[in-house]
Amino acid sequence: MDEKKALDVCACDHTITVTGAGSIDATPDRGIAILGVETISPSITEAQQENASSITSIITSLTNMDIPPNQIGTAVYQIEEEYKYEDNNKIFLGYKVTHLLKVIIDDVALTGIVVDSAVEAGATTISSITFDVRHKEPYYMKAQKIALKQATLKARNISDALGLSMPKTPHRIIESGVPSTIQPRNVAYASATPIQPGQITITAAITLIYLLAT
Repeated sequence: MDEKKALDVCACDHTITVTGAGSIDATPDRGIAILGVETISPSITEAQQENASSITSIITSLTNMDIPPNQIGTAVYQIEEEYKYEDNNKIFLGYKVTHLLKVIIDDVALTGIVVDSAVEAGATTISSITFDVRHKEPYYMKAQKIALKQATLKARNISDALGLSMPKTPHRIIESGVPSTIQPRNVAYASATPIQPGQITITAAITLIYLLAT
């Protein structure tokens, strides 16, 4: 067995592995809406044309509210055959065209008004409304420090309880967390519904591996 393999075996047999988690609350500064149109027609061409006309109207209403075109993009586009069942018979209803847009709203306070405008322009589906922070890194770094401190304290507690000598620095540091955002809200939307962003949580997770003296 060479020196490197011997070290690896030693590391596996004489280690303390701990994890730490940290979180920081942040006030959202951006709204994200997934909305669009579903159309059904016996003709696939008619369904597409009707859908395209409605989507064009929605996009026009959004750009008229000063939302940049690069913040309006297709999130979902699909065509499906629609059926219903009567007396064990499969009856063809037509073709359903679904086109959903992802709309990024920089002024989070206007989220409800923007969605209202889209509904007035023809949107029939509001898939989700979520909120986010444009610059997560400063929050994430703070959460990392909390996670690192928690993991270090865990390692010290374990080594003290076992009467072991723990090195000042870990053998390995594994970053396993990413910034989180709130989950999409299920929206039963009505005109002029106030949308409250609340808070989102930025999380970080750290794993520390310490080599113990033998």
